[in-house]
Amino acid sequence: TAVQQLGATLQVYFHLAELPVAVWKAVDFAHRKAEEATRGLWNPSTLSGLTEQARKQAKDSRMVAKKLIQLRLELAETWCEGISEATNSVRNLQRVLTRKTDPESRKVFIDVVAGNPVPIHYEQPKSKREFSLFALFWARFCRTLSEILNEVLEHDHGKLVDDVSAFYPSVRSVSKNLVGQLHESLPIAAYEESGAAPTAGILGGSLALDDSFLQLASAGAPTQMDNPQAAHSADSWTQTRETATASSSYAKAGAPSSALSSAIFQSSQWKVLTSNEEECSGLYPLQKAFLEACTERLCKPLQYMFPENIALDDDGVPVNSGLSLLPSKYDVQRFDENIREELSLADPKEGGGEFTAVTMIAECVVDMISQFCVRARNALSGSGDDNYLKADWTMTEALQHDRKVAAIMYTLQTYLKSGPEKTFVAPYRPSTSHEQEQAAQMCLAALQPALDEIDNMVAEVILNPLCRASNRRLADVMATMHLGVYVDSGDDDHSAFAQNRLAPIYHTIAENILSKFPPPYASVVAANISSYSIYTFVSNAALIRPLSETARLHITQDLADLELSLEQLVMKGGGSIHLNQIRNGKPYSELRSVRQMLFWNGLEQRSKSSQDIAKGLLRELWVRDLRPSTIIHFLFTYAPSLLSSPHHTKRVKPEEYAEKLVTLDGEVNHGEEDAWMVTMSCCDSYQQRATSAGATQDGDSRISQILLSLGPELLRRRRH
Repeated sequence: TAVQQLGATLQVYFHLAELPVAVWKAVDFAHRKAEEATRGLWNPSTLSGLTEQARKQAKDSRMVAKKLIQLRLELAETWCEGISEATNSVRNLQRVLTRKTDPESRKVFIDVVAGNPVPIHYEQPKSKREFSLFALFWARFCRTLSEILNEVLEHDHGKLVDDVSAFYPSVRSVSKNLVGQLHESLPIAAYEESGAAPTAGILGGSLALDDSFLQLASAGAPTQMDNPQAAHSADSWTQTRETATASSSYAKAGAPSSALSSAIFQSSQWKVLTSNEEECSGLYPLQKAFLEACTERLCKPLQYMFPENIALDDDGVPVNSGLSLLPSKYDVQRFDENIREELSLADPKEGGGEFTAVTMIAECVVDMISQFCVRARNALSGSGDDNYLKADWTMTEALQHDRKVAAIMYTLQTYLKSGPEKTFVAPYRPSTSHEQEQAAQMCLAALQPALDEIDNMVAEVILNPLCRASNRRLADVMATMHLGVYVDSGDDDHSAFAQNRLAPIYHTIAENILSKFPPPYASVVAANISSYSIYTFVSNAALIRPLSETARLHITQDLADLELSLEQLVMKGGGSIHLNQIRNGKPYSELRSVRQMLFWNGLEQRSKSSQDIAKGLLRELWVRDLRPSTIIHFLFTYAPSLLSSPHHTKRVKPEEYAEKLVTLDGEVNHGEEDAWMVTMSCCDSYQQRATSAGATQDGDSRISQILLSLGPELLRRRRH
């Protein structure tokens, strides 16, 4: 057979002491064949005339692009065939060297070659792997490939860059198939390269060349099953049990029908072929040129987005007349078409590429979206949250402009979400394959950073300022509850604070603001306003002092009205969440628990000590859902008049003190420690006043000790 002939030829060279020289000459010959095939593909004359050839062969002008893709794929396949022939010859040579031993000296031929100096063109100083003839050949070929690619990319001052970079999808596709074929037809390669390949028996010789794993013997070559005498050769009886077991396991495994993409991408051959920026070997120059061209095509329309609104004054001097001009829906739709066109290059049927290339193309899209967000950010009004709302809760011109920018970003985000499915799945329904669906999922995952960047940009410069502007004005309205709203009176309308003062505002916000924003953004605004409203209302209500039974009932009713108004606000926001789902349900839980707190009766038994009351309060179920400051400030309503309220101690208005507990963004955790420090200061001052002679006592004198016992435990629970 061919394997035995090669083994016999190598045996002759071994006896002549010329085995290493003959092996490296064979490797050089294979490299020259691979280089010749590579230069045949990357020929400037061939590349420059490819477009004209496509025009001549295409039946219609609209088919030129498809024909050009087809011609590129044919040339890439021809190149791959030449490379495959060269690589297979080197791989087969390595296998024979690995399994062939000299009967007399017992030397394995691959060890003889490895023991001699490696030619300078094949040296790899940075490599720490064991000696592998094919790995050295493959590394040199990849270096040669990168040199040829750099030459053609720099030809005539980069005139052919676009033509060369357009080959990348096809070349990547055939290269993946090439590496996959190496793994399919030669499954034992990994064992040979790691030194774990089956070796011959103690006597050595050529018996290992008859192993079925070489798969190089002719169809008519006899095997041990056809020739029983082969089983009793001079080498078979000397094989160890370990060697025989390894050979039998290989025979049972067989060669896989197809190589998985994950196995290909993890292989050393693929990593060397694709290389990286530091080594810049193999296909890396072509990949870099392709990605640069892809990014340039995607970003080209950006120069026309969000231009300055320039007008001429009376003297003909250009001046900026105000807000930037916004792109039309057709301009944004053009981005959708460009993105899908670039993604289709990874579709074998549309772009001649292969599906796994979609991730790197998606990275170009992400880069384009980043630049788009920068231009959109610069096109905003820049008015900030101070100039977003008018006195009647309608949008100013600045907010209307920024709202249009948010709508543009939302439209672009919608195109990004639907682009993968429209590119890889929708055109092939109902006969879609698993690979196409997987490509769409990979693409969507790779585009996720762009989607997140759009959300973060809109939230940071548009939605958050709008929420702060709304919350600031809501805080001013809620502050009026300290102007005697909950003082005992027979006016029921005056006591319906939430229904009369807050509900109309939430309705106006929903009608004038939220309805104008895209549903996801309106939902974000509604959620932020709702959580802030709950925390601010509760913080202000807890500071009311004194708090009679009638006032408690009125507050309870207002809490129910507030819940209803906010639920309607969230619903009109267009989101799919409810009030009890905002921020993991914490604001809603506090809203419900405050009603139970208002009617807590743990102080009725005068005989109980402050420690027992504090322990009993901590066992209440509603305590875990309330902020420590809410509980602490509520207990001040039972305290003697000598125990000053926290806002009195700080010499500020109650609404100003509440603002320190809840930020305009709805955050509440930062003020809890400060509230506890103020509470301790109040208790210290009370103890000094209570010991003075003639001090009158009203309220419950145990509150001070209850607060001191309760506060540290509430804060500890809050942290954990």
